Amino acid sequence: MAHFAIGCVLGAVFFGAFYNGRVGLMLGAAALGLGLNALVSGWIARRDARAGMTAAVAFGGSALGLALFSLGDLFAQGDARPILFWSGVAGAAIGAGLLSVVVFRRARGGA
Repeated sequence: MAHFAIGCVLGAVFFGAFYNGRVGLMLGAAALGLGLNALVSGWIARRDARAGMTAAVAFGGSALGLALFSLGDLFAQGDARPILFWSGVAGAAIGAGLLSVVVFRRARGGA
């Protein structure tokens, strides 16, 4: 639950910076989010791989929610750019977490 809340906070900072055109803050929030997700998911995966994968997906949950909200743009205006963007953000966040789970488990000698 805490991982989802952290993802929502960083997602809100990312979204606010994106909306206001503050590219530096947006990139900083994205880098902080990816790094934090990778570290925490990998750290959790040291004990339980399934919990690490769940943490990675929970962190990307806020971006997945924004991708679902973007369905309105797709259906109402025929504009697929918002759903593609937020799906890409969610995929990057989840991918970073899942990759760290694999790296941490292999470094520990687990499967």
